[in-house]
Amino acid sequence: MNPRIEIIKNSTNEELNDVYSDKYILSSFCDYDIKEPIIDNSVVYYSAYVNNKFAGCFVEVIKSPFDSELHSLLKKHSRKHSRELAIAFIKMIFQTRSVFRVSTTVIHSLQKVINFCMKIGFVIDGLKQNANIKNGQVQNVLQFRILRGELWVE
Repeated sequence: MNPRIEIIKNSTNEELNDVYSDKYILSSFCDYDIKEPIIDNSVVYYSAYVNNKFAGCFVEVIKSPFDSELHSLLKKHSRKHSRELAIAFIKMIFQTRSVFRVSTTVIHSLQKVINFCMKIGFVIDGLKQNANIKNGQVQNVLQFRILRGELWVE
């Protein structure tokens, strides 16, 4: 039986506090990532649910009316549904906004995350050398993108 996936715009304070206090989620952050909800008009949080159970949040950073950067703050228990959740979120962004592209960034050493991004349709858009620090080590960052009209996105 397929899980019931639901993505809801504008996460509650309780949901945001939950994800920003989750050790599993925080372990994926880089050394200088902001470890609290970002309150800004260009940042929108979306709550994700699987079979009515809170699975975590997605973050949309609005770069322009046509370009958004996406991030995932999914809880450990939702990993087995992460692909369905991410695809539902990306489809929602393309269906409800006028963006031409969505992008995300991944530390170059996180091969499982890179594979995940590529499996759901992201394409490598470029490499930023020495762009972040994780565990005290300078890291390269891969930039990924999906354009409107590519693959399954419509």
